Amino acid sequence: MTRPLWTAVVLAGGRSARLGEDKSRAEVGGRSLLEIVVRSIPDNVACIVVAPAPPEVARDVTVAIEPVPFGGPVSGLSCGLAQVTTPWLAVLAVDMPQAGDVATELASRAATAPNRVAALIPVDDEGRLQPLAGLYRTDALRLALGRFPSTFGLPLRRLLDVLAVQPIVLDVSTNALRDIDTTEDLEAERRSVRDTGRHRPAPPHGKDDAMDAWVQAASEALDLDGEVDVTAILDVAREAAHGVARPMAPVSTFLMGRAVAAGMPEQEAARRLTELAQGWTPDAS
Repeated sequence: MTRPLWTAVVLAGGRSARLGEDKSRAEVGGRSLLEIVVRSIPDNVACIVVAPAPPEVARDVTVAIEPVPFGGPVSGLSCGLAQVTTPWLAVLAVDMPQAGDVATELASRAATAPNRVAALIPVDDEGRLQPLAGLYRTDALRLALGRFPSTFGLPLRRLLDVLAVQPIVLDVSTNALRDIDTTEDLEAERRSVRDTGRHRPAPPHGKDDAMDAWVQAASEALDLDGEVDVTAILDVAREAAHGVARPMAPVSTFLMGRAVAAGMPEQEAARRLTELAQGWTPDAS
């Protein structure tokens, strides 16, 4: 298998002052945040973890320990960079559960990035750059870091100022850029995880997005493939509730599922049930 042209550098050495506990060890669904981030990175991508001590994760990683801890993200990046041998590297914060998904998308765009571009940085919903989920040219990053006498405590924005950055609007949901800074963030993330321990994105705010997220989650839980025509299902439920009786709504959608499982096209099953409900009278038998 051809090894990708990028390496993941996970920064797990911060103080976690706002959270009040070590972010890398904070658990969500029975797994540490570090484990979740590491698992989000493709198996064939080399992974370097910058941490105060060797971490416990269920995959092979290279550990980079800062000579002086708590020097900030640029210091941690500089430490991990020393062990990178690929043309590109992704910088991933340990508090961003879907960082690997973001990095994978950015890596897919690297081949078409102009030579002058030193970094591909995703943009969140508010138009802000998220450099701790970015993809950087290794050589350009080394040159940029060499311009500073020390990286300890160096603000990340100072590094971005000397790099040619290309902002990237993601194809994956910008919800993938969420991070966990506070205890409220942590509890919200924990609520988004099923009892099985499988990690899922936090529920979106919009009603339609929430429905899509639920349908996807439910389909995966039931091992179902293919698209679900939510509109057709809801139309059937509404007609059954209005024209027959409210308890008939879930029963009707269940029967529709049985018919589709038996081979009837989804739209045909929806049409038949809708017509039946629209013509139903209380004394129908």
